[in-house]
Amino acid sequence: MALRLSGILMGGVVIVYERKVKMLYDDVSRLLVEINEAWKVKSGPDPTLLPKGKSQAKRSAITMPDIEQMTIEMEQSHQSNATWFQHSNYVSM
Repeated sequence: MALRLSGILMGGVVIVYERKVKMLYDDVSRLLVEINEAWKVKSGPDPTLLPKGKSQAKRSAITMPDIEQMTIEMEQSHQSNATWFQHSNYVSM
């Protein structure tokens, strides 16, 4: 009787262990799929290629912005950096 009961209990342990392993495998498989989906890069149109039927690009596509506009943006950037630097000096005193 003890041997039969031991066999039945061992069978139950195997069934429970099998279910746990299957659940773990399913979770890991799902995680692997999600990671692979997250790393996929959606390719967009290549901005360096001209569309079919076009032999020339638009001027705005190949021309740098005006120097004046770039100068204004740089000055604004420097002013905001200088303001932050002055602000941090007051805080440290």
